[in-house]
Amino acid sequence: MATPDKRSLPPSGTFRVPASKWVRKIFQPSRLAQLVREVFSRRPSQPSRGGDESRPLRRQSFTLEALEPRLLLSADLSYAAASSAHEFTVKATQDSGNYYLSLFDSSDLLTSIADKQVVGSDVTVSVGRDDTLSARALNSDTVHLDLDSFSLLDAIMAGHTLGIDMQGGDQRLFQDLMTVDGTTGAVGYSLSLTANSQVSSSATASITGNFSITSEQAGISGVGAKKLQAYGSDILRVLAEAAAPTPSAALAR
Repeated sequence: MATPDKRSLPPSGTFRVPASKWVRKIFQPSRLAQLVREVFSRRPSQPSRGGDESRPLRRQSFTLEALEPRLLLSADLSYAAASSAHEFTVKATQDSGNYYLSLFDSSDLLTSIADKQVVGSDVTVSVGRDDTLSARALNSDTVHLDLDSFSLLDAIMAGHTLGIDMQGGDQRLFQDLMTVDGTTGAVGYSLSLTANSQVSSSATASITGNFSITSEQAGISGVGAKKLQAYGSDILRVLAEAAAPTPSAALAR
């Protein structure tokens, strides 16, 4: 019996399978794998042998769009969304050498609901109900600005502008109101009042600097912004209604 040549036998435990077409096909990268590799590599891979040449990939483009301005859900001076109160007052206050704009329930002018510290620089303070579950649009609130108390800020605000922005939400179901109240109203700095609701004032004020009222009823068709401005040291007595076609004003120097 002939003995086989040991050199022709494979090492113990080793088997060689001749390469065939179906084996190469099993381990051939899929089309999806090629696309993923091309997307995440700097150079697109070569098309697989035997397959159709891939079409050149389009580079995706994108554009940036400016977002619409949004009102914050919580203002600097805010009251609870579920508050049953609807009359509020903003006053200037002082405590331990610090100055504030403070928000009060108009039925209790001794205990503030919220306070915003004011320092010697241009500043705008927002006022409004917390807008959880669109609470602003579902309530009719009135915010009174006690102009007579604002002289308390003269020492730090001289030469600067104090802005107050009432955020009343959508006005189609329930209308809000900002009123400017006072009998003396000597203010030694510029004052800018803004609301997206009606603004009413029967106050007398002496403003050292610029004074402006901007009122726009948000969400009510056909109602635009009514804006009144007075410059210099003016004695201002003004009635400004957002819905009124011609606001009236009496100015004296």
